[in-house]
Amino acid sequence: MDDAIKISAVIITFNEEKNIERCLSSLKDIVDEIVVLDSGSTDKTKELCEKYNVKFYTHAFDGHIQQKNRAKDLAAHDWVLSLDADEALDTTLQKSILSLKENNGFTKSGYYMNRLTNYCGHWVKHCNWYPDKKLRLWNRTKGQWTGTNPHDKFEMFEGDKTTRYLKGDILHYSYYTLDDHYKQVEYFTNIAAKAYTEQERTVGFWNLIFNPIAKFIDHYLLHLGFLDGTAGWNISKISAYATYLKYKKIIDMRKKNTILKVSVYFAILMFILSGKSLLAQSNYKFAVVGLQSNKETIVSNTASIISSKPGLKYVGFCTNHSLQVFKYDITMYADEKTAVEAIFSLDPNFIKKEGSAQDIIYYCEFNGQNYDNIKKEMQ
Repeated sequence: MDDAIKISAVIITFNEEKNIERCLSSLKDIVDEIVVLDSGSTDKTKELCEKYNVKFYTHAFDGHIQQKNRAKDLAAHDWVLSLDADEALDTTLQKSILSLKENNGFTKSGYYMNRLTNYCGHWVKHCNWYPDKKLRLWNRTKGQWTGTNPHDKFEMFEGDKTTRYLKGDILHYSYYTLDDHYKQVEYFTNIAAKAYTEQERTVGFWNLIFNPIAKFIDHYLLHLGFLDGTAGWNISKISAYATYLKYKKIIDMRKKNTILKVSVYFAILMFILSGKSLLAQSNYKFAVVGLQSNKETIVSNTASIISSKPGLKYVGFCTNHSLQVFKYDITMYADEKTAVEAIFSLDPNFIKKEGSAQDIIYYCEFNGQNYDNIKKEMQ
């Protein structure tokens, strides 16, 4: 048994006290190590993990794909079994994995398994939710997590795509109530819309109409969702709504970005032509925000400095490292809080304690270039 291949189980978590113990209990007799990467849980997640002698790490959440790749790199063994906190191995799958270990049967680079989802107490066998094929046991040197957040998938590298199926299911305890499903839709569509916008994928108004209809037909009719009764109806209906909401947010986001770009370029051009800041004009309202800083002292100082300048209003800050997504977030926020005709996003480190509103404009950042560079390009 000393020569047997060892397996590390890896899980990412955030406030999973409702699910994590069930997940860990299904793994404890199967794997040789359990690694949990948490993103700042405020509930009993860590306390529950400590009961199972897991290796517990924390890291700020920057995306499902990024976090899962980070988690696999924390494992001590190359063979990794990846589960979500709301998942667990059924008895058949446990036996399949143990059989591989005990017989040194790891002849492939990765192993697929089906996932069976429990939806509000009902095990879903249709709606295109089962069998939900997942590649969850693999040699980490042979692949990595990819996809488009929040829909991650593990992909084997070219030349290492030898795989097979294991008997048994991953039991997925997805939603306890319909409200849980709707909350997840809101969360996932935000992430998906930002990812689509960053990738500049083509989206049109036709997606708002045809894609939701196609999603409902696929789940409820083509994949026999009606055989799952009320659960099948709710899954199909909410999935169609999620599709609509995702494309609506993408379109809204791109509108905001277009308006923002026009506003910033207009303000810079007027500054160059007039030789003075538009902030001096009392009929022009600006919101200035701190950009990409999670240092509380810098944010606090920036807020007080900006608020003290005539014509400037501090709206908020964001720690997102994607400038495009950051600008969308803060624009949406600003629209709710103040009348805004232009927004300048600043790096708080550039703000000087002494200086005029014009000094702050001078250090304006736009698409990674400071104002001085933009001015040179436009002259």
